[in-house]
Amino acid sequence: MPTYVRWRESGASYFFTVVTYRRRPLFRDAHARAILRKALVDVRHRWANIKRLFTQGYLRDGGRALPVSGNRFKHNECGVWKAKS
Repeated sequence: MPTYVRWRESGASYFFTVVTYRRRPLFRDAHARAILRKALVDVRHRWANIKRLFTQGYLRDGGRALPVSGNRFKHNECGVWKAKS
């Protein structure tokens, strides 16, 4: 399995490559691009939900969060996950 490195840079653009069946040019169509954009947004939200649901269950069942800074507390974050960088 390949080892991918995730590079994060504020304001950067990221590209990924996929090939449609028989190289059909689906994304020449604005509507198809909008559907893809919505799919990407939905997936991002779903990953955020995984962390949220895990944290709720973990804390409910007696798990403990580490203390957080005032800034993280203000943003309703708890000490279960690493802060976004």
